[in-house]
Order: sequence, then structure tokens, then C-alpha cells
Amino acid sequence: MTADLLSVHATFAALMALLQWVGFMPLLWPWLAPTALGRQLGFVPALGLGMCLGLLANFQTFFFAVAVGQGALPAWALPTIAAALTFVAWAWLVRRFRHVHLGMPATPAKGRWYRHALAMAAVAIALALLAQDIARGVPGVFEAWDALVSWNRWATEWHRHVPPIYTMGYPQLLPTALAGLYGWIDPDAAQPVARLFILLFPVLPCLLLVDGYRRWRDDAFLWGCAAWLVLLRFAFRGMADSGYADVPVACFVSLTAYLLLLGYRGSIDRSMALTLAAIAAAAALLTKQPGGIAWLWWLGAAAAMWLRRQVPWSSIAFKALLFLALAAPWYLYTAWRIRMGVDVTNIGYLVGIIHADRNWIQRIGHALQGPLMDAFAGFGSATTAAGVVTVLLAMACMRVDGRRLVLGLCLPYLLLWASLFSYDSRNLLPVMVPVALALGFGVQWLLDQWDKVLPVTVAADGGGLVNWPLSGVGRWMSFGVLTVAAVLAWVAPWSIEDFRQRQHSLQQAADDPALNRYLLDYARDPGFGGLVLTTYAPMLMMEELRRHTPPLTDNPNLAPVLSQALVQGRPWCELQAISPRFSQIRYLLLHRFLLLPMIEASQADGSLRIVHEQGALRLMRVGCPSIDAKD
Repeated sequence: MTADLLSVHATFAALMALLQWVGFMPLLWPWLAPTALGRQLGFVPALGLGMCLGLLANFQTFFFAVAVGQGALPAWALPTIAAALTFVAWAWLVRRFRHVHLGMPATPAKGRWYRHALAMAAVAIALALLAQDIARGVPGVFEAWDALVSWNRWATEWHRHVPPIYTMGYPQLLPTALAGLYGWIDPDAAQPVARLFILLFPVLPCLLLVDGYRRWRDDAFLWGCAAWLVLLRFAFRGMADSGYADVPVACFVSLTAYLLLLGYRGSIDRSMALTLAAIAAAAALLTKQPGGIAWLWWLGAAAAMWLRRQVPWSSIAFKALLFLALAAPWYLYTAWRIRMGVDVTNIGYLVGIIHADRNWIQRIGHALQGPLMDAFAGFGSATTAAGVVTVLLAMACMRVDGRRLVLGLCLPYLLLWASLFSYDSRNLLPVMVPVALALGFGVQWLLDQWDKVLPVTVAADGGGLVNWPLSGVGRWMSFGVLTVAAVLAWVAPWSIEDFRQRQHSLQQAADDPALNRYLLDYARDPGFGGLVLTTYAPMLMMEELRRHTPPLTDNPNLAPVLSQALVQGRPWCELQAISPRFSQIRYLLLHRFLLLPMIEASQADGSLRIVHEQGALRLMRVGCPSIDAKD
């Protein structure tokens, strides 16, 4: 299929990219459904597995062809190779597990009907709240700072078939996923589509929790689904489709945990559960470093199964080698690049220097009182929200499954986060789906107590209520829906050029449209006459302004002497004399709360003069003697 043809049928190109993201699973479901793998997993876990296989195949293709091979390939080569690897992976899994015994059938409906109705209503309300919040930014472009300067920048570099510059040790599954999309739709036109694709990551945990309810008729899974949606809406608002890697890593961590749970409860073959969970754990670790928690859970589950003689040691060793084969090459390659000075790492800063002189107890206290309470503040009252969550988690511990979840998974990760990387509450997201399920167990225990005082006539069972909406996806249903979608996408009237114009208009309207117009006009007349050091994201979004910002390919780590001068609040001209990277800076466009000591000292000695103030930002002109002499 030629690029010219796809440029006319942009929606069809987006559908093809989406199929690659999900490992072509909807297309393959008629073949997968009757196999032992498909019958045991069901549609939703198979969809999650498809995302792992599709994105891992895409990542490995980019990694070995671009980073290791260092050679440019034809535009069609990488998606073709990735698709072939995906099909081979599916075929290998189907063949390997063709003789496994079927898992336990779905549990008959249990519990009192009103509880299932309440849980379903809670999911519907939570979904509506989150969907309404997300819809305000649809269609949208990447606006979050790290999404622009890191994740999407790396994606465009992969798309150009060059190794990403200064990854700081971050794994690249998400950037290569975006680069795969950009192979179908030009990156100058694809950001609205990319923002929609990224919504797959918060949606999959919801589907997994609903699938758990379908299998075991346990209303705690529906309450957990509602809790996950509410947490995304209030505690982590804006993260669902931000372009950051935290929700994607939470998706793969939750998939790993769910596959292990299926094996633990006997719903799927345990050996198969460990294999698929190892693949999901590799996807988690290649998305962001905190995804390593999935691998720790895998090791714990594998050890438990070996001790119970459920899975032989040789089988566990093979699965561990599979994980290492998928995840280790990138980390070894990155360690080599850092050692050679080609790349850098900021781990020492994020887990050490940023904590200043706090000891471990002080770090935990600061994290719980600072970033964690900031997340709870999204609910309106941080104290009330923290109290409710704490009580529900305590109630969850009244159940065996709840205790294992809270004390075995959630609490250890919370302490790890608080003591090491609590610089931002979003780093809690990898464990938020298990936390949400634990909250669901807490609500369930509370309703159990309520049931004890309800009259029997009110608490009659209603098993039919939970059967009709969650009966699974038929063998040919996904193929039929996909065929209809392909036809509609082909006849849709949008071209790549239409997408490009839409992205351009969205970028100009991002954040503060009035300030954007002022900056565009200023760039034309009188002009910046140099570079603008900024924390305002739209400066990096629009090409007319981006050319006036420092290159993102500079080493992001500051020299120690420069960091010390910033901490001391030295005037700008002294900073410029210290650091050659600042020699071309003529303007600063910063948020008001940043670098206040330095700005006050610079205004006092005349080296910074405010040109324009708007909202939370101010544009300042640099007036150092060396610059004035040149001008």
C-alpha cells in the first residue's frame, strides 16, 4: 500500500497502526478463539496480550534495526518486520500451549442483586466522569512538558531511524510505539491520533477488572474498576492521555498481576500464566523502570508455584530466560552508552540528590505529607480523601485476598516510592490498579456487614442481572466489527493534510492562545535575536517558536557549579558566564514561581528586564554586558 494512497485515506492508516498496537488480535480472534490459548484467556486478556506482543515486536524491531544496526531502512520495512514478529509470537504461543487443560469455568452469579446493580452503577458514573473530563481535550496534542521534551521527542528520533539522544536511561517501548504510528501518519499530523491511541492504556485495566467480575462474579472487581476510574479522574487528573509513560506502565503491571491471578486461581494453566505474565512484565519494564515491580511479583508467584510443586523448576527457568531475552538487551545497551559518555542518567538525582539531607524516615514522612496529599487534594479535601482510602484499605485487610493485596503488593511499593522516587505522585501509578482492587475489597467488606442487617426480602439474589452484559465476545464478532470499521475508515473524507492542519491549529490554541499569539507576533517583530529559555510548553510545540528555543539534544544534566549557583540565587549574568550553553540566551519565559532568588537578584542588578507578563508567566529580556557589547 503506497504512501500516496494512505495520505488520502488517513483514517484507514490510523486503523492499520491501531491494529499493529494491539498485535492484530481482533483480526486474529477467529483463529485464536477455538485454540486452548484463546479458550482459557478469553477476549479481554488476549487483547492485553496482543498489546504486549505488538508493542514488544515493534520495540525490538526499532531497537535492533536502528539503535544496534545504525542503518536507515525503507519506510515499509520496520512495520512489516514488526508484524511478522507479532504473527510468529502468536503462532508460537498457540502451538506451545495447544495441549493445556481448560481452566475453571466462570463462577455462577453470587451475592445479592442490589450489590451488583450498585457496582455497575458506580462503574457507569465513574466512567462518565472520566470520559467527560477527557472529552474536553479531544482532539488534542501533546502539551505536558515531559511528553514534549522527552517521550515524543524520542519517538520522532526513532521515526527518523536515529537512536534517541539523551534517554537518561528511560526505556523506549512507548516512544517506539509512537514511532510506529508515525510510520503510518506523519508526526506533524499524528498527535491527535496518538492521544486517542494512548487511551488504550487506561482502558485495558478497566476491561481486565470487568473480566475478573465476569469470571468470578465478585463485585469487588467492579468496585475496583470504579475506583481506578475515579483515581484517574481526581487524583491523577490529566494523566490518562498525557503522553507520559506512567499510565502505560500501570497497564502492563496490572496485566501481569491479572495473568498471575488467573493462574493462581486455576482459571488458566499455571505454566501458561507464568509465560504470559513474563511477557507482560517485560513490557512493563521496557515502558518505565518502576515496571520492574511486575517482575518482582512474577518472581514471587513463580517461587510459590515451585514450592507447591505446581510448576517444575526447569519450566520456571525457561520463562525467566524469556523475560531476560526481551528486557535485558535494552538495559545492557543503555548501560554501555552511559559508560561511553554517549548517554546520561538522572537516577542519582531522582532517588538521592533531590531528597537533600533527609534520612529514610524523613523521606517517607515528606512523601506522605507532600506528594501523596497533593494527589488526594484532587478530590477537594485531601484529608477526607486520605481518610476514606485508609479506612477502605483497612477494611480490605479483613479479607484474605485483600490482606495479600494490601500488605503484599500495595504497601511495599508505597514505601519504596516514598523512600526513593517520591518527587512526583504519578510514580504511584504502577500500583494504582491493585490499590483500586483493594479499595473494591474494602467496599465489598462494608457491604457484607450491611447485608447482615438487611431483611431477607430486600436481599434476595438476582443472578440474571450479571449474566447478560458480560458474556464475552463471539468468535467472529471482532472480525465483523473490524471489517465495518475498515470500510468506514476507508471512505472517511480525511487526509493526512487535514490531520496536519488540525494539529497545527490545536497547537496554536494550546494552554494560553492569547500568549501564543503575542509570542508569534513578537518573534516576527521585533524578533528574539537569539534563544529563549522557557518552561512554557507551547514554545516547543509550534515550529515558528521552537526554532527560538535551545536544542533538546543538549545534556540535560547541569554541571555541579551551575547547580550550586542556581541554588544560591546568583544573577543571570553570572550563570551565563559559568555555562557556555547559556551564551545564546536572550530571553527567559518562565513561570512566576521558578528560580525566584535568581530572578530577583537579576532584576536588582539590571540583567533581567520584564517585557511582558500574562497569567502565570513572564517574558524577560537578558541584559548582560557581554550581550550588549555584541548587540
